[in-house]
Amino acid sequence: YGKIFDIHAHILGMSAYEMISYLQAQFNHKENDIAFDDKDALEKAFRLLVSENNETRNDGLTPKNLNLIRDGIGDQLTIAYFLGFKVDGLKDESFSHITPLVPTSYTESCAQADECVNKLSHALLATNDKELAQEAYVQLLANLYNIPEFSRFDPTYDLIDITFSSLSKICPDMETAEATLESYKNKGYVVHIDKVPSGYAIFVSEDCVVNGEAIPKGKFLKSIHKLDPMLTHIDEDTVW
Repeated sequence: YGKIFDIHAHILGMSAYEMISYLQAQFNHKENDIAFDDKDALEKAFRLLVSENNETRNDGLTPKNLNLIRDGIGDQLTIAYFLGFKVDGLKDESFSHITPLVPTSYTESCAQADECVNKLSHALLATNDKELAQEAYVQLLANLYNIPEFSRFDPTYDLIDITFSSLSKICPDMETAEATLESYKNKGYVVHIDKVPSGYAIFVSEDCVVNGEAIPKGKFLKSIHKLDPMLTHIDEDTVW
């Protein structure tokens, strides 16, 4: 990851939650700034998790693409930890006491993730029960790490690569930021540049619609030089 690794190499000594919290701070996101009873803000944040969960299933499982399954699990973990960072009422907590059934296939693994996402949705959006939400949150994390026993990859290590990829979304200098800004403007986005701890970032200035997709104000957009996760190649006899 070149300079991205040099700047952020210290994340290798962090726990997964600490690493994603550090990542969020690089986007100027604040800890615990979503109140548990603010259902509109909760739904907006939770929608990211639903989107990543759907992508894992539709882009990874349906075409039987193992790399996209791995990338999807890492993205779901990123958003799950993001929720723990942002939502006042969720917190990082050990899930070692949870022993879910090990899935026998990736289809079963995705189905378990669907179930956990739905449970968390009910706990966050339909109730004001923080204890239930915390239970659902921890169960989701446990299930995301609970890949089929034949798998030859570890989501813990994939999450590191995915985090370095996410950090490359930040523009390291103003020249890159301005080029990225123009690229998004040409596509119809309403955007601006903000200073962030390790460079510059492009944010959506107001709600807009691009190619039929609603783009919300405040969304962070990736640099034109963003790197894809460099997941270590593996060979496995996959049971889909």
